Amino acid sequence: MYNDANTKLENSGNGGKILIAAVVCLVVLVGGLAYFFLVPHSEVVHPRPLTPAETWLQQKARESQGDVAKLSPEDQRQLFQTSGPSGPVTLRMAYQAQQKK
Repeated sequence: MYNDANTKLENSGNGGKILIAAVVCLVVLVGGLAYFFLVPHSEVVHPRPLTPAETWLQQKARESQGDVAKLSPEDQRQLFQTSGPSGPVTLRMAYQAQQKK
């Protein structure tokens, strides 16, 4: 039986080991977060090739300057088939993206 709570901790010997393990874990965590947030990382961007529909849309956006009214009826039909009801907005955005390049 132990008379004193401190005597019980001294006899177990695990208090110091747990403290050291906690400090090591804290140092590793802080070091990992510092590395993640402070070191500049190079962005590796692998653009995928455009699909035939996206290539066609880019070409028609360039030809019509983003205006659906300048497309032929066949081209308008294909635009709505590929892009749905958002076809005019998609065409305009594709043209604006080309202008920013």
